[in-house]
Amino acid sequence: MIDSLGTSLAGLQNASSRVAKAAQNIADSGTIGADGQLSVEPTEDIVDLSIAAQDFKFNAKAIEIQNKTQQYLLNIIA
Repeated sequence: MIDSLGTSLAGLQNASSRVAKAAQNIADSGTIGADGQLSVEPTEDIVDLSIAAQDFKFNAKAIEIQNKTQQYLLNIIA
């Protein structure tokens, strides 16, 4: 049970980092480079932002389910 909680927490941290990175890349995509082209193509970052948000949601749900299971088991023991 503890390992799965750690895995879910690591998943939340990973998703949060990916959201921050994608958001920064999207914010930077409006800058024009020396060659006159956009410095970053935001399409890939928008997709990654969406996927990271889903990953965050799924890991949060996993933690919620682990908590409910733990409460259920504690109620059985008590």
